[in-house]
Formats: sequence, C-alpha cells, structure tokens
Amino acid sequence: MTAAEIQDLTMAERDRLVATLGSLADEAWGAPSLCAGWTVRDLTAHLLMPYELSALSLLGGLARTRFRFDRLADEWARRDSRSPEQLLTALGGIDGRRFGARGVPQVAGLSHLVAHAADVYRPLGIDHVIEPEVATIALDELVGRGRSSLPDGLLEGRRFTATDVEWSHGAGEQVAGPASALIPTLLGRDVALGELTGPGVPGVAELIAAR
Repeated sequence: MTAAEIQDLTMAERDRLVATLGSLADEAWGAPSLCAGWTVRDLTAHLLMPYELSALSLLGGLARTRFRFDRLADEWARRDSRSPEQLLTALGGIDGRRFGARGVPQVAGLSHLVAHAADVYRPLGIDHVIEPEVATIALDELVGRGRSSLPDGLLEGRRFTATDVEWSHGAGEQVAGPASALIPTLLGRDVALGELTGPGVPGVAELIAAR
C-alpha cells in the first residue's frame, strides 16, 4: 500500500471521529474513555500529541519524567486547556503533518487513531465500523511495532484470529472475534471480551484482570 493510500485511510478515520465528536453533547466530553483516568476530552487532546510535540520537547519531557512515556502522555493530555471546539479544529487540521518523530511509519498513525477511536466509541455506545484494510493494518501494528503497549504475556501461547477480516497471529489456544473486539482486547481492555470465543479467552480475561 502506498503512502498516499495510507494517508487517505488515516484521514477518513479522522473525519469519522471528528464528525462523531462534533455531535456530542457537552457533558459527553467529560465522560470516561477506555483509557484509565482519561475523559473523552483528555483522549482527544492525546490524539494530537504525536503531531504537535516536537522532537526536542519529547526528549525534554522524557528526561523530566525519567523516560516514563505514559506519564508524559498523561501530563500532556491533562494540561491541554483547549476547548472541545478548539481540539476538533486542531484534529481536523492534521492533514499532511508527520505522525511522531522522523522515521515513524505512517501506519503507526493510522493504528494509533483506530485504537483510540474505540476508546471513545465503545463507552459512549457508538458503533465502531472499521474498514477491513484498516483493521488488518491496525492489528498488524499492535502485534508488531506496538507490542510494547500490550499486556505482558498476552501473545504467548495464543492464536488471535479476526472473524470479519483475513487476519490471524500466533499459535496456541484460539481467541477469535471481530477486529473491533480484538483491538481493545489486545490493548488490555476488558470491554469486548464477551464478543470473543475460543479456549484462549479465559486466560486472556485473567491476564487483563491481573494488570
């Protein structure tokens, strides 16, 4: 897939999320997202971090937080004082901007957006329809470059299989379900466990509960 095609897919997912967020009532912005401790507003601010944080500021922030990226990301999201309208304007203006530091692949930006969109859609009861090619890209990123974000041991001894797209990973006990359920599960969210089947599901549930 070309860089232009990946960019088009990313912007389509962005446009869908911006439209959804723009339709929310004011109180929904303060609702909890699936990211622990973050509201919908906090999560929206976080989505902008890879586009707005310079390499120099990133290094300085990591040094200040003793290279704890999660802490730095939390500070960024919580300290952002922009209104929902300003955040949506900023998110709508990321066209053509690089995601993250130089050298970070474009597919990382698409995966990041898809994964966090689910963190908004699911707690608000909004259907999250993921295009097949987008789903496979996001899943490949999570079990590849993004595996450090997954719960320790999650991929060991299990085969994860999407039932709505042609995608699978690993070997061992089967964990099967739609891509929209596998993505939050791989990230350690328990919200979609009921949509999964297979002998590997109980072990996944125990591992997530123990985090």
